[in-house]
Amino acid sequence: YTIDAQEYQTIFVYLSGSKAPSQGMTVTAIPLAFATIDDSEVSHGKTWSSYKIKGMLSGISNFDYQVFFKYWYLVAAVGVIPVLLTFFIGFAPEGTDDKAWLRLPGNMSFQPSELLKIAFVITFAKHVGAVETKINTFRNLFLLCVHGAIPVVLIHIQGDDGTALVMAVMFVAMMFAAGVKLRYFA
Repeated sequence: YTIDAQEYQTIFVYLSGSKAPSQGMTVTAIPLAFATIDDSEVSHGKTWSSYKIKGMLSGISNFDYQVFFKYWYLVAAVGVIPVLLTFFIGFAPEGTDDKAWLRLPGNMSFQPSELLKIAFVITFAKHVGAVETKINTFRNLFLLCVHGAIPVVLIHIQGDDGTALVMAVMFVAMMFAAGVKLRYFA
């Protein structure tokens, strides 16, 4: 399956932060290397992946993100509580020194920081939306920095500095995208 120029443009504009046609949803930019997939150049598996990606994008575009914003406090709890549990019942997989995983039934494990990343993006977007007209005031910048520091510090205390760095970069990128003046980044 080849994504034609019109579909590519529509997907690119949609994902680069423009208003989505149906719900007014703004989405951050992501790389679109898959958008040039052509049947003659790739195997069946990669072509099937393009179908799955197109279906995923369609599902995302039809989801009402306001549900997450309405229940942001539950989203925050779902992100933070499992991370806090790692301090009490977490374990470090063989070959690592960070106690950042939880055991699940069936000899499986789970890294709660992955949920925290998603929860952070949702709650931080809600926070930025609430202060967007006055985002560059000292009070709002301070509160946004506290909001950003909470997940970074939690993950750092776990010992997973790589994920903490990812969270810090997400925070800075979202602050920049939200319109914080460049002088605050220096």
